[in-house]
Amino acid sequence: MLKVTLTNEILHTITQIEKNRFEIDSVKLPATVTNRLRKNSKKKSSYASNKIEGNPLTER
Repeated sequence: MLKVTLTNEILHTITQIEKNRFEIDSVKLPATVTNRLRKNSKKKSSYASNKIEGNPLTER
């Protein structure tokens, strides 16, 4: 079992993260930008997964 003590500093940090997350979620990006970000994210995720499994391919 993990025991955690929530300090005022931790609560403040969590609050800031949520505030920033809300601000980011409210930004509307053009479809071309969204698609490019999604594609790049999938590529990086696949690369990281393959690297963990020992695949010698480069990110490129």
